[in-house]
Amino acid sequence: MNKYNAKIFPFAPDNSSIIGENRRAYLLYFLCWTWVVIITLLLMTRVLLNHIFLVHDTVIILCMDFAFGIALLVNKKGHSVIASYIFIGACILLTTGAALVSGGVKTPAMMTYLPTIFAGGILLGKRGGIVTAIVCVLITFAMVMLQTYGLLPETPLFKNPFSFWLGFVASAAVIGVLQYISNHQASEAFEK
Repeated sequence: MNKYNAKIFPFAPDNSSIIGENRRAYLLYFLCWTWVVIITLLLMTRVLLNHIFLVHDTVIILCMDFAFGIALLVNKKGHSVIASYIFIGACILLTTGAALVSGGVKTPAMMTYLPTIFAGGILLGKRGGIVTAIVCVLITFAMVMLQTYGLLPETPLFKNPFSFWLGFVASAAVIGVLQYISNHQASEAFEK
């Protein structure tokens, strides 16, 4: 197999390759670092635009970076499956936390579930995207119910929460199905 030892950032897994046996370790390594860079840039942009240092955003991002650091360390030790669960779990929990702080289902934080579903399909096998999508949809539904009964504060970011909910469900379902199909085809090609 074509081996490639990625050493762009720290905690790179040994002998990882997109087509090798350590494919999951390779993908998880780049997903973690990409996510960290994107989130950090988004926070800096938000601070610069609003001229406000938001403590809760910073705490959530630091927690996410810490969780990703643990995932990278576990991944480097050769436990890419466990590291994948840590990565997906951290994404879902901390995104949910960000949404709760920012105003529930009407906050753009909820839309980061979509790349989480994408990552779930890549890292956790054929059904990973679908399972991750179901979890995210159930959490979103619970938040909608909490907002409906006034147990969760709302923000005026979206005027129609029902259309936002339908759009999220459609996106989650499509990404989950596409991930199942792509992973199934990739596994069959790899076996051949």
